[in-house]
Amino acid sequence: MASSGDGISASGNMTLLDGTYTITAGGGSENGEDHQEERPGGSGGPGEPGGMLPSGERPQGEPGEKLQEESETTDEGEASETASTKGIKANGSLAISGGTYTIYAADDGFHSNSDIAISGGTLTIASGDDGIHADGQVTVSDGTIVISESYEGIEGSEKVLIAGGRITLTSDDDGLNSAVVEISGGHTEIDAEGDGIDSNGTFTVSGGETYVSGPAGDGDGALDYETDAVITGGILIAAGSSGMTVNFGEKSTQGSILLNTGSQEAGTDIVLTDASGTELLSWQSSKSYASVVISCPEIVQGESYTIKAGTSETTVTMDSLIYGAGKSMGR
Repeated sequence: MASSGDGISASGNMTLLDGTYTITAGGGSENGEDHQEERPGGSGGPGEPGGMLPSGERPQGEPGEKLQEESETTDEGEASETASTKGIKANGSLAISGGTYTIYAADDGFHSNSDIAISGGTLTIASGDDGIHADGQVTVSDGTIVISESYEGIEGSEKVLIAGGRITLTSDDDGLNSAVVEISGGHTEIDAEGDGIDSNGTFTVSGGETYVSGPAGDGDGALDYETDAVITGGILIAAGSSGMTVNFGEKSTQGSILLNTGSQEAGTDIVLTDASGTELLSWQSSKSYASVVISCPEIVQGESYTIKAGTSETTVTMDSLIYGAGKSMGR
């Protein structure tokens, strides 16, 4: 299906149960808005989604406030509505529990003016704006999501909740962006030019596996949060620049290590071993990096661990559960 506007649109709620859909909206992601002028010096400080005027339909307002459509001025000086070019859009809530979706969209791949709940299905998205966007909350509890192109990968103005499923996303700006980000399950891999995970409030991890190839530029960080970050379970490795490094906070009940590694090449191994030399974690960042945050249930207070990251090798002793306190530019 090819459409000059939205591929599928509902004026109220939408539920997708099954089926196979291939949708090109607005000519595809290559026709998306040019966001470069919106990122002078990168994503910016905490509390500001991306540190800029948000993209597309969000030229002003607080999180959760979104203009329905942009407008343009005709030669006669009258305002006219610009066509919406989203893959699948619901003015109400959007629920996906099955089906196969291949979306090429100039604007958001999947969009809701309310909440999005994904509990199954296979979603493959190339988007000129957000891969998945909800004005309210995005919840992923199952399914497979592959976002190969996006400005921001998954954005929920109020919350992004990852409880299950398998997510692989690439973004020109933030990978996950919301007022609150909670990860309790699933397998998530993020490759972001902006902040890998950006919470304008709290960021919590209690389960799942999360791997972040964050930005190479110092104006953004692999992790960014405004108020607090707490990890109580799960696996997380986040590699990125050293200019805005942050670790989890003191309310965490699982150990977390932050290290500046010096400049390391993409594809080099990041390996965590315990004092006996047993390998606990191993992963490769898809981009060059200069810092690493690493956390897993095996990191406990009082024990020593060695982190090899490319040419860097450091042994640390966990005098407390949180080793290394980075600081964000602008904090």
